[in-house]
Amino acid sequence: MTNRLTIFQESSLFYNPKTRAIVAMGISLIALAFVPILIRLGESKISPHALIFHRLWIASVILGLWKKFYPLQNQFSLDLSKVFIPDINKNLALFLATGIFFASHQIVWAWSLTQTTIANSALLHNFTPVFVAVAGWLLFGQIWDKKFITGLSIAIGGSVILGIDDLLYGTSKLQGDTIALLSALFLAIYLLLAERVKNQLDSTTTLFYCCFIGSLWILPILLIAQDKIIPTSESEWLILVGLGLLTILGNITMLYALNSLSSGFVAVTMLLDPILSAILAWAIFSETLDFYNLLAFPVILLGIYLATNSQSVIKE
Repeated sequence: MTNRLTIFQESSLFYNPKTRAIVAMGISLIALAFVPILIRLGESKISPHALIFHRLWIASVILGLWKKFYPLQNQFSLDLSKVFIPDINKNLALFLATGIFFASHQIVWAWSLTQTTIANSALLHNFTPVFVAVAGWLLFGQIWDKKFITGLSIAIGGSVILGIDDLLYGTSKLQGDTIALLSALFLAIYLLLAERVKNQLDSTTTLFYCCFIGSLWILPILLIAQDKIIPTSESEWLILVGLGLLTILGNITMLYALNSLSSGFVAVTMLLDPILSAILAWAIFSETLDFYNLLAFPVILLGIYLATNSQSVIKE
């Protein structure tokens, strides 16, 4: 009986680590797609920089309490005594860099939204997979096969289609576009660093350090900008707590996916996020989905499908 159960589990599609990682990435995309919705609801009362600051410190508090009082022994959390306090001499620089780039890409992205159109910012932010592929090759010697490069190219082409309407008829703002591209670079570096942190820490602990370090990194920027920091209503607090919870769900599942999938593939899959956010904005705010939105969706899906079947996607 036990042998039959073992055979069934091993033959099950969901038993495959790659399948579980892809499912986790899907959950991550859905959770992160709701983030712009909550930011849109909260930005009339709190600045984008303050929203990101609160998003990170609330997430770090929740994760810290979770690790302290409920240290589960599963794939998301390991033995607290082994992983919650890292080897400072070996890993401090790596942890600091990961947390700083995690926060920096979000704060620079929020800044870009004040300097250029949302469509332009989203389009340029979609070049993250290109930066991941190039930086991974230059810094860490990662090799991407032809199938992955083909899928990456098609997915990037789909993201260009997504923003072509704005590029043709919108107003060009070079400074904001440059800032958005910088945000994409920071996100790529974060993914590459997080992939290496995951070799030493579990997903929960990794995200805790990213959120905690990131909130400390953003606080001086927030004080210098003299933005409103303290929320004054229950609705504002609900939005901030919601952002914190979505940060945990979206990023912890993404980090779990990095156990089995390369940072390059995770970056390519994230190209679906603007599409999902656009669908949610259409459903919640009645924003229009134009021809380019509908065309971009299957093109990006085709690119991700090809990338999925690449051998360079799976970690050995």
